[in-house]
Amino acid sequence: MGPSANNLPSGRAYGDFDFKHKLYGTYSQVNPIKSSLQGILQKYPNTSRSLDKIASAWYYVSKMISNHDPIYKERCFLFYFWLGDIVSGNLQDNSKFLNAMGEIYTTLGKHFSEGKCENMYADLSRLYFSHMKEVFNDYYNLKTVCKQFQGTDFTGLDAYSSSLGAVPDAYGKMNAHCAGNGSGTAYCNEFQKKYEKYSNRTLSKDTCAVIKAEETGATGNQNTGSPRPGSTGTWNPGSSGSGSTGHQSPGSSGPGSTGTWKPGSSGPGSTGTWNPGSSGSGSTGTWNPGSSGTGSTGTWNPGSSGSGSTGHQSPGSSGPGSTGTWKPGSSGPGSTGTWNPGSSGHASAGSEVGGNSVVPAAVSSGLVAVALPTLAYFFYKYKPFFLRKHNHSANGRRKRSLRREFNEFDDDDDISTTINSSEYSIPYTSSSSR
Repeated sequence: MGPSANNLPSGRAYGDFDFKHKLYGTYSQVNPIKSSLQGILQKYPNTSRSLDKIASAWYYVSKMISNHDPIYKERCFLFYFWLGDIVSGNLQDNSKFLNAMGEIYTTLGKHFSEGKCENMYADLSRLYFSHMKEVFNDYYNLKTVCKQFQGTDFTGLDAYSSSLGAVPDAYGKMNAHCAGNGSGTAYCNEFQKKYEKYSNRTLSKDTCAVIKAEETGATGNQNTGSPRPGSTGTWNPGSSGSGSTGHQSPGSSGPGSTGTWKPGSSGPGSTGTWNPGSSGSGSTGTWNPGSSGTGSTGTWNPGSSGSGSTGHQSPGSSGPGSTGTWKPGSSGPGSTGTWNPGSSGHASAGSEVGGNSVVPAAVSSGLVAVALPTLAYFFYKYKPFFLRKHNHSANGRRKRSLRREFNEFDDDDDISTTINSSEYSIPYTSSSSR
């Protein structure tokens, strides 16, 4: 047989509140609480006999529970349900429950206001108070027992199975109420967000694993599709979040990752190797086909794109300000290094190697640049027979005009960066020597 309700974590916490008056009842800090609370409790018959308990418990929960105490996180909920149980058990009129709880909390709040506990469910009526308390107890007990066995082989877990093995009926009652008249209330919102998922949980090793993952924020590995920010470890396909450390698999996304990015991954500031399809800024390492981003350092393979890269770019890559070798098809302004055939961009420094799709255009431009001056020189030098019938004065004018036209054409030619234009220029001398 498992522990009784009083020996479960919630029962022990309520027992502590019950007996703190024996420890703190004579403290000077507790006397002012008693004085201000006495008049309020006298308005509600039979509650005044709990004056010492309530005043001492308030001092305990406000001043004596450190943040290292196991009940610290849930202390205000535990106090609320403990106090509500006293008030509910000493009232004959259900309608006075909300007013009594509200006035007691208002009075208590005047003492130790820093970090004080609030009225956790100010709109929860006496009719549903007991159901909500039962739900909370189950939630709190499962969490606490699982934490108690954390890091062990769970061999002692069976001792609690009879006490925590069944799901309380209160879940069904609260679920029905919150789907109907209670919809939209603060306590129903809390029930649906925090407690309802425990209606499908009984004490087991698997349940404890789920609760542990929820409590720790799943720090470690993330499986496919699991959404949780701030994880540390390995990201599998489809995972999302920020500030991850480790490896990202296909489809993963997130800024500031460190390690290896596989196909489809995206995010700024990554360090390591980017595989095909990856995108992001500020990466360091190797970019494989299809990757894109700014400020990368390393080697860019086919299809990669981005600005400020350092290293090599393979066919199809594009990006401004890169440093290294660009292979066929690469494009981008401000690159430094060797451009292979077909590369395009501005202000490049280095050499061009023949043999890709852009060569025909370059050859055509070169032929035009060479052919026009050659034809002009041919007409000037040899005077075809059909022009010899004209007089010499006309020939002189034509020669001078031809020289001007040729020189103007030569001034406008922008091919001089790669071809020495002086190779085709004509010395400007008097024609009388010819």
